[in-house]
Amino acid sequence: MASISVTIPDAKATEIRDAFARQLGRPDQIQDGNGGMIPNPESKTAFAKRMLVEYVKKIYWRDIQSTIEPTQAERDTLRSDFEAVIIS
Repeated sequence: MASISVTIPDAKATEIRDAFARQLGRPDQIQDGNGGMIPNPESKTAFAKRMLVEYVKKIYWRDIQSTIEPTQAERDTLRSDFEAVIIS
């Protein structure tokens, strides 16, 4: 499987990670299911990576829909392919 790497200078890594969290709405706390609040278990780094993957998926899906009219079977295959994208 192909991979895409993003290299960020160490001196900017925290700033960029925090910018993703602020600009894309990562909460510091989430509800625990009992009405209370707990620290968000998804780290800011994991959140930023997930947002990048979601962006790539969205761009690819928009392009497919604008260039071809996929059948339902093709749509199902594409969605399955999207699920195979991993965050590392």
